[in-house]
Amino acid sequence: MTVRTLMESNYDRDTNTITLIFHDGDNRIMATGTAPEGSFSDEKYFDREENIEAFLKDAEIEER
Repeated sequence: MTVRTLMESNYDRDTNTITLIFHDGDNRIMATGTAPEGSFSDEKYFDREENIEAFLKDAEIEER
């Protein structure tokens, strides 16, 4: 999962979680986890591979 395959991000204020949705070919992968502090002050936070990788380490991942 990379910046190239990241298609959408959704923030849930009630639970302070972010869901990143990736499309890789026919696969749709959803990764949900706690919103990183830096993501609030940097609108391009998830445009960097290292931030996606760090988020995915603790995220719950679901493939469809």
